[in-house]
Amino acid sequence: MATKKSVPIVKVVQSSREAMAVTGYMTRVSLQASDGDFFVVLPDVDVPQIRMRVRKADVAEIRKGHAKGDMVLAQLILVDGAKVESVTETLATDDGMKAFHDPVLNRVRQEAVAKKIMM
Repeated sequence: MATKKSVPIVKVVQSSREAMAVTGYMTRVSLQASDGDFFVVLPDVDVPQIRMRVRKADVAEIRKGHAKGDMVLAQLILVDGAKVESVTETLATDDGMKAFHDPVLNRVRQEAVAKKIMM
């Protein structure tokens, strides 16, 4: 009579890691360039006057996504304590100052920040 072998029960534990990340569009050239101190990321490919800047030394990993023309969707995984600059470029004129009250630009500006992600 054959004996039944016991199969050990294996508990699978998924470890989830949180990180801060900046997600947006970058040019193909800037993704590959080794010169310069900063990566520049646009939250919206059609709104170049709002962008984020992150020091290259503060980036732990770069994840690339789909491309739209010369722009590539990228996610920069940041090291702990990384600084992210949110930049709004406008002219120092009355019309230029209206950009700060534009509801469309305000929506894009709200996306120009680092966010917590699960890795």
